[in-house]
Amino acid sequence: MISYIHPVLEVKLKKIQDSRCYKELIDMAFSKFNNIFLTSNRRKIMRIILKFIFRLFLLFNISFIQLNSLCAESPEHESSIARDLSFYASFNDGYNADYHLGMAAGKPKEKDGFTISTVAAKYGKGLLVSMAEKNSPPQFSAAGNILHSRGTIAMWIKPVDDVLASEEIKNTTKFVFSASGIKVFLHKGKVKFWTYSKEGKEGRNDSYEPQAKIILDKDSWMHIVISWKEATQEKKIYINGKNMTSSSANNSLPENSFSDNAASFVLGSSPGQAKHLNLNAIFDEMYIWKRVLTEEEISAVYQGKMPSIRQPGKSVGQAAFPDIQIEYAEKNMADGIYYIGSNIVITTPIQNTGSQTLVAELEYNLLDYYESLRQKKSRTITLQPGTRQNDIQSWQPGAYGVYKVKIIVRSGNNIRKKDIATFAVIPTALSERTADENAFYGSHPKFIGVNVGSGYLLDIEKDIYHLEIAGKLGLKQVRNLDFIQATYWYRVQEKPEAFDFEKSDYILRELSRKGLSLMGMMYATPLWAQIPGRHKNKYFSTGSPRNMNDWENYIKTVAQRYKGKIKSYEIWNEPDCGPSHFDGTPEEYVKMLQIAYQTIKTVDPSIEVVGGGGLHWQVLQNFPTEIFKLGALKYMDSLSVHWKTKPGEDVMEGLSWFRDFKALMKKYGEEKPIINSEGGIWSATYYSDLDFNELPPTDNRDPAYTQYQEGANTFVKALSIMQSEGVKRYYSYWLRGDGNMRNKANADLIYFSDNLLDWGNAPFTHSPKPMAIAYAFHAYIFAKMKFNKRLTINDVLWCFTYSDDKKSAATLWAQTEKSNEINISLNLPVAQTQIYNLMLGSRQVKTRESDALLLSLSSEPVYLIYQGSCADIEKAFINLHADKDISAPLAIDELSLVMKNIKGFALAREARESDWRIIDIRAFCNMCFLDNEAADGKGGWTDEGPLNNMDGIKLGKRQEYQIPFEIIDPQKNNDKSCMVLQSTKTSPRLPQAIENIPINDSVYFIYFIHAAGWAGKETEPYAKYIINYEDNSRVEIPLAINKNCADWWKPPLPDEEGRPVLERVKSTATPGNKNNARFFRVFEWENKKREYKIKSIDFVSLNKQPIPILLGITIRR
Repeated sequence: MISYIHPVLEVKLKKIQDSRCYKELIDMAFSKFNNIFLTSNRRKIMRIILKFIFRLFLLFNISFIQLNSLCAESPEHESSIARDLSFYASFNDGYNADYHLGMAAGKPKEKDGFTISTVAAKYGKGLLVSMAEKNSPPQFSAAGNILHSRGTIAMWIKPVDDVLASEEIKNTTKFVFSASGIKVFLHKGKVKFWTYSKEGKEGRNDSYEPQAKIILDKDSWMHIVISWKEATQEKKIYINGKNMTSSSANNSLPENSFSDNAASFVLGSSPGQAKHLNLNAIFDEMYIWKRVLTEEEISAVYQGKMPSIRQPGKSVGQAAFPDIQIEYAEKNMADGIYYIGSNIVITTPIQNTGSQTLVAELEYNLLDYYESLRQKKSRTITLQPGTRQNDIQSWQPGAYGVYKVKIIVRSGNNIRKKDIATFAVIPTALSERTADENAFYGSHPKFIGVNVGSGYLLDIEKDIYHLEIAGKLGLKQVRNLDFIQATYWYRVQEKPEAFDFEKSDYILRELSRKGLSLMGMMYATPLWAQIPGRHKNKYFSTGSPRNMNDWENYIKTVAQRYKGKIKSYEIWNEPDCGPSHFDGTPEEYVKMLQIAYQTIKTVDPSIEVVGGGGLHWQVLQNFPTEIFKLGALKYMDSLSVHWKTKPGEDVMEGLSWFRDFKALMKKYGEEKPIINSEGGIWSATYYSDLDFNELPPTDNRDPAYTQYQEGANTFVKALSIMQSEGVKRYYSYWLRGDGNMRNKANADLIYFSDNLLDWGNAPFTHSPKPMAIAYAFHAYIFAKMKFNKRLTINDVLWCFTYSDDKKSAATLWAQTEKSNEINISLNLPVAQTQIYNLMLGSRQVKTRESDALLLSLSSEPVYLIYQGSCADIEKAFINLHADKDISAPLAIDELSLVMKNIKGFALAREARESDWRIIDIRAFCNMCFLDNEAADGKGGWTDEGPLNNMDGIKLGKRQEYQIPFEIIDPQKNNDKSCMVLQSTKTSPRLPQAIENIPINDSVYFIYFIHAAGWAGKETEPYAKYIINYEDNSRVEIPLAINKNCADWWKPPLPDEEGRPVLERVKSTATPGNKNNARFFRVFEWENKKREYKIKSIDFVSLNKQPIPILLGITIRR
């Protein structure tokens, strides 16, 4: 590919092999600079300066080819055409993109007359798109690849339709490109660039201009470029390198022309349009940029003068070894779950995609949970060009746990590594247990199929493997939520005149065959029974029924039909989460619960009625308190709550969760057993290098997405906490492996989610994640035991004890940072004690001369099995010796205990990763956290000098109350990290307002992390946020001290709306002052105008005494 011409130097850069080439290059560059910038009066002086600069380059051995590379790739060089590229597809090797900053779709299925193939094109090969029969266009993900605020798209097209060469072109529309709110199409002899502001008929702002007249037949190549910029309200179109934009007034760009979160963009069609509008054409060299290119740059692109493109995030080995394709392996047990002694056969497809014979050494490494090498096998293969070979290896690890196979391919100086398979080895006894024996352990396996009449049962059979996995892992309890729906009202009574149990009977039969026990759910009002105006989707309403007699009849009919088969029913799902879950009042819910309880008990008094439907601790004082006041506890045998957590969060907060629910029940009636009917732990994939096109490049992924061990650790701690608080049953959400795992809209679910299953290369091939095996092994050890006692030493060392008729056991860990270990000695006889890790691997037991057991505790729990009583374990733990002082330095202080008991926000925990968006505020920050000189109007924080600032706080991405934020690192943002406004206490140099912080998104909630300085006793609002909508309306949010914000020195307050965030700072105001605790507040604002996108936010001071400070903004979409 030809090198890119720099717009200033206009020097065609060449490879520089040695320093002898420098002089010629310098002379060329010097000549250009000389002609462009120098006048005759200044030429002599500037010539000396330039020669000095160029000789410095020589001195430090920097070539101009390196300089151009820096310009192209450096993030600081904003005009770089390479740096601002977000998507590139050459189509030389097929459908997939060569480069993508966001996500890029894989090749779709060729069906319905739709085919994709590569053919000779303008440069190398191109993509031939033929859609003769139906509208099934090739799709790529737009998320992360196209910005609605600005951008440029370029491509070559060559139609293959005869119609374009005929007179019919005058009356024919053919779509070239389509995304949400943007289309390029051929129409009446012109290329048109069409944008509109929003979907739908009402309020849609269409703009069909600009357009360019063309002459195009099926043998002609045409280069099309479109660009747009919302800030200047401009859009342009270029044909074959020339600006063809007309002067029409319609060239302006409608605000919010399309969404950054558009699911996809398509070539040769527009979804939903008639098939005769499809363009059968060859597409080649498609580029997308995050900015508007200049006319000079577009001309260079048209001439093929682009830099080499390298996909970010790919491994060096992959980039250096392009002629071999290694696919994910197939296992002889598709679900990857084996028993000790099984022969594990891994088949790896390997293909030589190059033009030369490939001789390569294959090294297979079997790695365990800790990625330690357990076994290694090597062989040499020879592959002719274009040939493919299935390489087969067999393994017998001989120990329980999770394993993965990594292949290393070497050929000459080339090397390629890839994780190709994961699997688990478990005890046979775990699978053989009954539901009663593993009564605590449950899950949400997918077993629903598709409601398409007679096709339903056929589709549902594809999901049976989910039930088989749950049964193998000993997760014998199943909850009837969205993945089952056997007892949903709309499922069994779609029409008022009759019930239909064919589907539900089938589900119950299959559950019984797999040894699984179902907790049914009474939920989902059929549309015929709904109250008009209540929330609904196309299947059912979440509102209470219009006629309670219909509800009673449904409850009675289901309970009678499944008497003896379903022993527990949960009444509704998450009624405290708003209209989308329950559109009714607390009074209506209690009435429905009362009817359900009394009706079910009439059918069979032994059936368990579970009330609450999955309540949340964050709203404990709202819906839960209201229904308890109304007597709900009288109509339930157990209460269901929903508690989830993620690695990095304080799992120990679960203690206060369950304590608070129990205390509330005691206050308004009696304490009922608790069921966590929808729990879950978010965890990373076990694969270290998943490289699907749906995923962002590996370099752009959150580091948390690689920490699968943290997920397993957190899971085991959560199980221990729940059992110690008397939780009766636990249902982990979710267990699902199918095509939705590779969902373009939620691609992060492939590699970081609360799904118990990891990625699989086809349906039925999804192996359990390490956290799922840790869950199963916990069940293997403790399911038949009774929980005894929870012990802690200063909230640092933890011990949870269990026992049965023969032995005792304990789970132990140290609540420390991941890398910290505390060595302890327990006065237990070694001969009677065994220690296991989370994968049931035996740990070596060391002893002192006194026969005391030596053990290292860390954030990873360990299991202790003891042939004796719990009392012995508990006594040994209380009297243990540690190699670190855990009495004072590691103790939790009073303030930290207060912080632990502060409730979060009701719906934040339920959000998926893809729901969140951290707003980039870097360009708006005007102060940093460190201040070296007071009252100078610059520097940092509240401008009070070096003894009173926020230096030392945690920077970067973090989570507060389950909400992701980013605290800007000033060293990475020109010493600016927060926004501080003017007040009567600050320098007049500070701004009174910071406006137009861009959002441009559909918003459910906005979360501000902010603070105030010199708050004093101010009672009136001191600042405000202004929310600007796309319809030009505004909403003001006043900020008030000790309500939704507070002074940064102020500890938690009893009735504040915000949530305090504790920080420890370096500066303590006065020498000797040990109080280093400072506070931000997280404030939640709910958007009531969700029908409109939020365009921007203004941050405005009202010139009162308190100093307004804003550190971060996060939206939930």
